[in-house]
Amino acid sequence: MDLTKMTLAQLKEVAKEKGMKGVSTLKKQELMERIQETLSQGQEKAPAAEKKPDEEGAGRRKNAGTGKSTGTGKACPGKV
Repeated sequence: MDLTKMTLAQLKEVAKEKGMKGVSTLKKQELMERIQETLSQGQEKAPAAEKKPDEEGAGRRKNAGTGKSTGTGKACPGKV
């Protein structure tokens, strides 16, 4: 994979696929170096088992516990 020919947006997508965090503020050169480090470390370790599609996000609900109210200021019917 030739990182030097990729755009910054493409590099950020690669970083996202690799599970890298905190890369949104990096410059292109810094991001290329971090991705290269991650790729080098990944080759040294044994390949991780891939998650099954039904396991991804298991146990998490989208928008759970956002604490948003309805904005009416009234109690919900049936609740006191």
